[in-house]
Amino acid sequence: MPIEMSHPFRISANGGVSTTPNPDAQIAQRVKALLSTQPGERRVNYAFGVPTTSMLFENKTALTGGILAGQVRDTLAVFEPGVAVENIDVTPSADDAGGVDVALAYSRREAATTDAGLSRNTNTAVISIGGTVSEIVRG
Repeated sequence: MPIEMSHPFRISANGGVSTTPNPDAQIAQRVKALLSTQPGERRVNYAFGVPTTSMLFENKTALTGGILAGQVRDTLAVFEPGVAVENIDVTPSADDAGGVDVALAYSRREAATTDAGLSRNTNTAVISIGGTVSEIVRG
């Protein structure tokens, strides 16, 4: 994979554009950007993002968790086709503040020569009330 600009965009310590050469870090940054963006926020691409705020006042049930998991899966299929989703697990936040934890297990789709151990990641995205996303990377 080529070197890409870091997401979110930032300036590096030497005054240039911050870049990311690690393919797994690139994908993790793009996945976080997708989960952090609401559809309609990007003027050039209104469909980009996952509509987490539309579920803000919904009951935390298996049905709403399944709907959110489906929205995450569908969005990744469209905007990040280099990711093979293995599992999405939606659970209420442990702090019971009304948020949910979305555990996303995925692998990077690459050429047949890619070492499977290098391409497997599990990211846990914590979506708080208001759609704020923080991420704990577990790989």
